[in-house]
Amino acid sequence: MSATPFRSDAERTNSLADLFGRSLVSGELMGPEWADRIRWLQDNQFLAHVDLQDLDLGLIEPNSSERQHLEVHHNLTTGLDGINQRLGSDPERNRRIVEAILDLGEHCPTVVFAGSVEHAQTLAVLLTASGRKARPIWGELARSARANAIADFREGEIDALTNYGVLHEGFDAPETQAVVIARLVSSDGLFVQMLGRGMRGPKNKGTDRCTLVTTGERLPDRFDQNGRLDVHRYEYLWSATA
Repeated sequence: MSATPFRSDAERTNSLADLFGRSLVSGELMGPEWADRIRWLQDNQFLAHVDLQDLDLGLIEPNSSERQHLEVHHNLTTGLDGINQRLGSDPERNRRIVEAILDLGEHCPTVVFAGSVEHAQTLAVLLTASGRKARPIWGELARSARANAIADFREGEIDALTNYGVLHEGFDAPETQAVVIARLVSSDGLFVQMLGRGMRGPKNKGTDRCTLVTTGERLPDRFDQNGRLDVHRYEYLWSATA
């Protein structure tokens, strides 16, 4: 299965489609039809059931420069960069995130999505200082160093990978038991890609259950039509857990 069946150009998309016999399960990402399909895959052990742990850190009010940046960069992914960097430098917030990871228990393979390169590095240092083996990776890290870190994670030599902008796609570690989204996320697709790193089920050489840790932070204007914070828009992924 591929959760991202479309690529940046037609040739690559067609190549991927051929790999899967041009079989595509489509539908609205948040629609009831899509939710039923996800639950069927979970109940039949193709995908892992999800247990949510939301830190509920509240709304984030952008400062004046961040608001100006958001107005100029209408692409929310780019507009959120400064906010994620600011959040990643907050010691108390980082303490809460590290405590949540430690509470997952020893030898719980965990993938952490940080808000910046510096944030990924900081979380790795804090986790290591707390007795949890962790390693940071990011896009500009030497390819050999990145490969070694991922290999050590797969082999159980380290407990956590803290990363920025790397592991949301093209990364395969079926025995991942927890995913920590420690940043603001701009799109439904990106959120599901991140969570998908831990959602491979037993029939895909994965786990029966995956723990998702979120900070519960969102911008004031990022509510769904029912007035719920963004993270709850994905509740179909964990509302029918066995």
